[in-house]
Amino acid sequence: MRRSQEDTQLISLLEYYVLHIIGELSDDKRHDVKRIEPHLHHIYKIRGGWLDVISEQVQWSSEQKNDIRRIWNKYSGWAKQRGAIPDPDAFAASYVDQNFGKAHGKAAQNKADA
Repeated sequence: MRRSQEDTQLISLLEYYVLHIIGELSDDKRHDVKRIEPHLHHIYKIRGGWLDVISEQVQWSSEQKNDIRRIWNKYSGWAKQRGAIPDPDAFAASYVDQNFGKAHGKAAQNKADA
């Protein structure tokens, strides 16, 4: 059960990280993640703000971050052209699921196998 809770927390943090990258992290979410920084320091043994901790864990290059912004801009432009309101939370969840969830699952499995 603990592993599942940690996985859920990591997925949420990754979604917040994507929201930050695309400039759509709300003040409420920023406050929530700031509140758990001491817990992140304890788990990952990395000092600094939550962005420092997550950046160190995922190690996405500036090119990857630019790709995330490019995909967001394309998605939000597409939505606006069709009269829809782009949903940054849905975008972040989808991005993490499609691009990181699989990698995280493999990393978790490798840890369990070790």
